[in-house]
Amino acid sequence: MTQNATSYAAFRNFMLLKCESSPSPKRATEYGAENDVHPLSLQKARIRKYREYVAYHLSDALETSPSLEPHVRRALGIPATVPLLSGTYSRLRQLGQLFLPERFNLERARKLLRSVRTPEGREYIYEKFLEWTLPGTHYCESVDFALRHLKGAREVADLKRIWIMDVVALQAMARIGLNEIARIADVCRTSISRGEARLLMIYVEEGVVREPEDFAWVSFLGRDRYRPTELDPARERALRASIRLLAPHGVDRARMSEVFYEQLWALQPERLRANLEFLQSAGVGNIAAVFEQVQKRLWTAPTERWKYLLECAQVDVCVDGGLFKETLDANTDPSWELTRRLVGMGAGSSAIAACQTMLLGVGKIENRPAPTTELELLAGAPYALNLEQLAECKSYLTVRGDLREYLMLLQRHGYRTPEEILAFQPFFRESSASDLDAWLTVAGDRARGVPVQLAVEWLHQARAGGYIASYQYLVSAIPMSGLDSLHQASKLAPLGPSLLRYLVEKRGLRTVKALLHWYYHDAMGIDGYRYWGCHDAVDEVLVDDAFARRSFSQLGGNQSCIAHAVSRRIDAEVGRFPYQGEEGERQAYHAAREAANLRHRAALVPLLPKLLARARGIVLPALLQALWTSDAALDEALDRLTPIMDELLAGGGPSASTLTALEADAVALVYRTTVDVVQSRWQAVGGREADANVLPVRTPIRMTWRHTRWRMVGAPINREYLLSLVRAAECAERFRPANFGRMSDACLNLKPRRLARGDAADPASLSMHLGVLMAVARGDSVADQWGRREFDALLKIDPDSVSAADRLDALLKYVDTQLPDAVVAGVDRFVGRFDQSDCALLAGRLGVVRQEHESDTAWLKRAILHTKERVATVYVRWVKRERAKFKDEGSDSRFTELTAIISKSPAAFFAKEAASLCTRANTAMWCEARQLHLLVVDPVSKRLAGMALLYVEVIPSIDRTTPSLVIRALNPIGEMGTTHAVGSIVDAFFDTAIHIARSNGLACVAYPDSNGMHLLSNQHAVEEDIHKRFTRNSVPYRSYQRHEPSPAKEPSWRAAPREIATPFFAYERGDCKVGQIYAIWDGREHLASAAKELVTEEQDQ
Repeated sequence: MTQNATSYAAFRNFMLLKCESSPSPKRATEYGAENDVHPLSLQKARIRKYREYVAYHLSDALETSPSLEPHVRRALGIPATVPLLSGTYSRLRQLGQLFLPERFNLERARKLLRSVRTPEGREYIYEKFLEWTLPGTHYCESVDFALRHLKGAREVADLKRIWIMDVVALQAMARIGLNEIARIADVCRTSISRGEARLLMIYVEEGVVREPEDFAWVSFLGRDRYRPTELDPARERALRASIRLLAPHGVDRARMSEVFYEQLWALQPERLRANLEFLQSAGVGNIAAVFEQVQKRLWTAPTERWKYLLECAQVDVCVDGGLFKETLDANTDPSWELTRRLVGMGAGSSAIAACQTMLLGVGKIENRPAPTTELELLAGAPYALNLEQLAECKSYLTVRGDLREYLMLLQRHGYRTPEEILAFQPFFRESSASDLDAWLTVAGDRARGVPVQLAVEWLHQARAGGYIASYQYLVSAIPMSGLDSLHQASKLAPLGPSLLRYLVEKRGLRTVKALLHWYYHDAMGIDGYRYWGCHDAVDEVLVDDAFARRSFSQLGGNQSCIAHAVSRRIDAEVGRFPYQGEEGERQAYHAAREAANLRHRAALVPLLPKLLARARGIVLPALLQALWTSDAALDEALDRLTPIMDELLAGGGPSASTLTALEADAVALVYRTTVDVVQSRWQAVGGREADANVLPVRTPIRMTWRHTRWRMVGAPINREYLLSLVRAAECAERFRPANFGRMSDACLNLKPRRLARGDAADPASLSMHLGVLMAVARGDSVADQWGRREFDALLKIDPDSVSAADRLDALLKYVDTQLPDAVVAGVDRFVGRFDQSDCALLAGRLGVVRQEHESDTAWLKRAILHTKERVATVYVRWVKRERAKFKDEGSDSRFTELTAIISKSPAAFFAKEAASLCTRANTAMWCEARQLHLLVVDPVSKRLAGMALLYVEVIPSIDRTTPSLVIRALNPIGEMGTTHAVGSIVDAFFDTAIHIARSNGLACVAYPDSNGMHLLSNQHAVEEDIHKRFTRNSVPYRSYQRHEPSPAKEPSWRAAPREIATPFFAYERGDCKVGQIYAIWDGREHLASAAKELVTEEQDQ
C-alpha cells in the first residue's frame, strides 16, 4: 500500500484482498458459520475478518506508511485520543501501574474500552496497553462486556468469576437488570456454553425469563455438559414460534422453560398451532392446565388423538389429560368403537385411562371388527369383570380365537371368577383349548383350594417341559393329592411314561415319596435321562441292568446305540424307502421295516445280558457288531476295549492318524459325543502331545469334591407364602417415583388391621406391608438385589436342588438383616418424598396409631420402623421354618475321590464336547502350544467328571521371563455338578492349579475376567461362586521386587485376588481378548527361595 492511496475505500479494498487470500490469525470460524449462507451474515463475517487482519498488521502498516493511521482508526473504531503504538514510555507506565490498586487499573481499562467502537479494536488495545496492568487475565468477549457494562469489578478476581460464561449469557442477564458481577456469579456457578447462552437470550427476548428472580427456576444452565444445545436457524425459529403460541395462554414460564429445553430437537410449532386451535374450538379454555398435564404431547400427539380424547372418550383434558400419556405417545390410534362401548358401560376418565394398553392393542388390529362381543361377554354374567379388570384383558380382546369356548372350558374345570379368568389369560394366546383341557384335567382337584396364581404357575412350568403323558400316567397310577405332589412329580416327569410304568408296576414304587427316594439314592446318572419310546423286551433288559447297577448314566446312550445299530441292519436288509413308488408300495415298506425291527430286537434280548455283564453296562456299536458275529468276536472286541478305556481314563488314548471303529466308539463314549464328531476332527487335533512338555511335572493329582444333595423332608415349601413375596414386589413397584400417582392407589390392599394380629399374622397377610418396606429400602445396593424377578424365580425353583437351599439362606439374610438395615437407612429419604396428607394416609394404612401432637411426617416414620420390626419377625420365622425342611443328604465328611490329569492327547480335545463348551469345535485353540486340558476322572465309575482349560504363558506384570498358569472353563460334567457342592468344586480346581504351578516353578496362578461370555464356566452356579468368593474381593495388583516382601497386612492372594490389567486371549491368540486377569497364587517368593538354595548349593560345592 503506497502513501498515494489515501482514500479509505482504497485502503479497505486493499486490505480485503489481502485478508481474503490468507486465513485470519486471530479468531477461529464460529460454529455453524460456514453453514449460514444469509447474505447479511456473510457480509458481517467478511467485515470481521477485515478488521482482524488490520489489527494484526497494524504495527507493520504504520511503520511502512504512517499516513494510514486515520484509516486504521476508522477501521477499528479507535478514537484519536487513544494511542495505537506502545513505545518505551508506555511500557514503563504499564510497569508502574502494576503497583497501583487493581480497582484503578480496572477503571482505566473500562474507560479505554468504552471509547473503542469495535471488538477487534478493543482486543488490540487490551493486548497492547492493558494486559500488563491486569496480570493473570486475557481478552475475551465476556471480559470486554463485563468491563464496559457490568458493575462491581473491583479486582481481577471478580472478572475471573465470570470468565466461564458466554458473553451472550451476560448480555441476556443485563437485559433483565442482572448487571452486577457478584450477583451473576451467585446465580450461575458453572460454565455456560454458547448454545445455552443463546437459548437464555431467546428466553429473555420472548419473555419467558423476565427478571433476576426467575433464575431460581432456570435449571438448564450448565446442567448437562454432553448435551448438544447449539441451535441452528430452523430450530431457533421453531422455539420462538412455540413460545409465542403458548405464552398468551398463561402457561407457567418455569415449566415452559424446562419442557422446551428437553424438547429442543422435537418441537413442531405447526402441529402445536393445529392442536391449540382444535382444543379452543372444542371449548377447552384452560390451555395452561392442559400443558401442565401433558407438556410435550401438545405438539407431539396428532390432532386426531386429541379429537379421540374429547369426542370419543369424553375426557376433561384440563384435569385428566395427564392420565392419557400412553395414548398420546402411541404410534397407533386406540379403538374408538370399544371406547364408546366402555363409556356406555359407565366408564369415566380413570377407567378409560386404565384401559389404554388394551384399547391401543385392539386399535392395531386390521381387517377385523372391534371385539365388542367379546367385551360384553367378559363384562356380562357369569363372569362379570369390572372395568378395572377389563383393562387387563388385552390378550382376550386382541388374539384370534373362540373366547366363548375358552371361557366355557375354564368353567367346566371350576374357574369362573373374574380373578381366575384373568389368571388364565396367558394360555389363551399360548395354547389350544384341547392342550389346556388336558393339563387342567391332570391338575383336577389337586389345584383346588390354593390361590389360582399358584395353579397357573404350575401350569406354566409343567407345559414348558411338555411331559403331559408322564403326568397323565402318574395321576392315574399312584396317589397324588394336592398341587405340591404335582410339583414333586416335576422331577420324575422327564423320565417318560415307559420308565415310570416300569418303576411303579415292576419295581413296586407306588408313591411319589418312594419314587423320589429311588431317584436320589439308587439312580446315579438319572439326571438328564430322556426316552419317549415304548419299552419292549430290549429296553426291559437295559433298565434291569441299570437298576441292578444303581447307575443309569449309560441307559439312554445304550438305548440310542441299539436303535441306530438295528436301523442300519434293517437298511441293509430292506433297502431304501420307495419315494417314487405307489402308496401301497410305501405301506408295504413300512410294514416290512416294522417286522424286521421287531425280529432283530427280539433276537438281541437273550444276547444283551451277556454283553452288559462283560462290558460293565456299556453298549457300543462295535460291540454289538461283534455280538451279532460270534462269542469269539465279542471276546476279542472286549479284550481290545479294556486297555483303550483305561488309557482314555488316564488322559491318553489312541494317537494314530486314523481310528478303528472300536477306538472311535470308545472316545465318543468317554467324552459324551458322537462317532461322527470324533472322526471329523481327529486329523486336525493329532500330533500335539509334545505341547504338554511345557509342564515337566505332570503326575496325576488327587482331587476331592464334597458330595452334597439337599432334599426336602416333611411338607413342601409353602408356595402361597412365596407368592406373597411376588405381591410385595408388585406393591413396592407402585411406590417408584416413575409409577407413583396417588397415595390411595399405591396403598391398594394395604389394610391396617392385618398388622394388629400380632403373632397370629402370617406372611400372606403382611405382603403389602412388606412391599412398603421394600419401597422404603429402594436405592440400597444390597436390598435392591431382591425384586419381582428374584421372587418369581423362587416360585419356579427346584426344591431338591442345591440352589433351593442357597436361595432360602439368601432370603433369610435379606428379611433378617439386609432389608431392615436398608429401611432404617432410607426411611428419611422415603418420607421426604410425600406431603403431609400422603404421609398421614400411608401411616394410617400401616396400622400404627397416631400419638398426640405428632406431625404427619414423624407419624409415618415411626409407623415404618414399627412395621419393620413386626414384618421382619413374621417373615424370618417363616423362612427359618422352610429352611429347616432341607436335609443335606451329603455331609462334610463324604467326599468323592477324583483324579486330575494334564493332557494334550488327541482324545482329550473332545473333553470340550463332554462339557458342551462353545469352543468345542475350535481346533485352532488346541493347536496352540500354550493350551492344555485338565481332565477330572472318576476312577470308580470310570467316567469323565469334569474338565478345565489351562494356559501356560508369560504375564509381564508378574514376571517377564517365567511363565504363569491361567485356568478357565471350570466345568463339572453331568450330574457331578448337581450332586457336589459348587464351592468345593471351584476350590478343588484352584488347589490343583496351584499344585501344578508350584511343582513346575511357575510365577503365578490366575483366572481371566468372565467378560460376559461365560469364560470361567458354562454353568452359572460355578461362575457365580467365583464371582462372589473371589472376584468381588479382588484388589488392584501392586508390583514388588522379588527381594521385597509384600506388606504383612495385605491379605493373601487367595482371599483377595490381585486384579491385573493385562491382555489375555481366551481363544486362540488374537481372538476373545480380555483386559483383566485375577491372580490367586503368587509363586515368585517360592522361585526366589529356590534360586537362593541353588546358589547356596553351588557355593558349597
